[in-house]
Amino acid sequence: MLCTTEGENYAALRPPANSQPGDLVTIGDFPRLPEKELNPKKSPWEALKTAVYTNEDFEATYEGKSLWMTHNGVIKSSLSKAPIS
Repeated sequence: MLCTTEGENYAALRPPANSQPGDLVTIGDFPRLPEKELNPKKSPWEALKTAVYTNEDFEATYEGKSLWMTHNGVIKSSLSKAPIS
């Protein structure tokens, strides 16, 4: 589960209405090209974690530009300008 944090406050990311478990999540126009093999000594999350946060409209973003979405709409939080972890 991913959530946003602001000091002592935590809020789960909320999928859009009518979303179902298993819905595909996309991030902007990034292609879905997984790595063939991950280095077990390096966490991909470490490279990403400072670039994922909510914008002023409470929308989950990558670098403040690329929205996290399902086919039903944008994924949001109740906290704005908060890091996602």
